[in-house]
Amino acid sequence: MNLNNIKPGDEYKNYKYLCDALSVECKSGNQKKAQLNEWERHFSFVKIGHRIKIKEVYSQPRPKTDRRT
Repeated sequence: MNLNNIKPGDEYKNYKYLCDALSVECKSGNQKKAQLNEWERHFSFVKIGHRIKIKEVYSQPRPKTDRRT
């Protein structure tokens, strides 16, 4: 994942364009949900319809949470 290509305020047309900017493979189904959760560790974003707007890019990734019991 290449976080150097994104910055706060960037807006992408849809998920596919954001994947291209990050240089990662596009996923579908539950893998896509997991990928979006992984991205939340590295940067915050908001979805506006299909558009995705970057709010903040973190310098250090957030810790991974394990919700298994």
